Amino acid sequence: LTGSFDNTLKLFDVSSGGERATLTGHTAPVLTASFSPNGTTVASGSADKTVKIWDVVTDVVTGVVTGVVTDTINGHARDVSCLAFNPGVASELASGSYDGSVRLIDLADCGNARVLQGCTGRVHSLAFATGGSRLAAGYTYGVVIVWDARTAAELTRLSARGAIRSVAWSSDGAAIVAGTSDEN
Repeated sequence: LTGSFDNTLKLFDVSSGGERATLTGHTAPVLTASFSPNGTTVASGSADKTVKIWDVVTDVVTGVVTGVVTDTINGHARDVSCLAFNPGVASELASGSYDGSVRLIDLADCGNARVLQGCTGRVHSLAFATGGSRLAAGYTYGVVIVWDARTAAELTRLSARGAIRSVAWSSDGAAIVAGTSDEN
């Protein structure tokens, strides 16, 4: 699954490397995309400030893959830069934006969202801990914020040198690794 500056998403077959489908619907470059844990739903985020939710199905007879937009979620004031599905709550999706906000979106409740305001910088990366109880967000200004995903309370704030470009949790949830743009 890839997002593109031609405003599309492309699904690829891992075995053959061939393109399976092109999904169209965004009006600006697609900056992020993610499969849900069940593998039949895709979320995409774009410079058009929206998150789109897609049902992706394969016809069992023809093998043709199609994607249909089932929801368009508005609310971010700038580009949607990162997404993460909650592994513990299948209907919850986190979205991060260049507007500095993180939204916890309830896909089972018409896309209603809780907004987490943390920093003024761009959000570059999101990651749920195993089980989905905590969410980490990496920001431009060298900050990682960890929230309780159930209550939306900020739990801790970590600092690093350089913009945080990626965050990931250890499998036991005891540690976070962050990739930065620090050149030292």
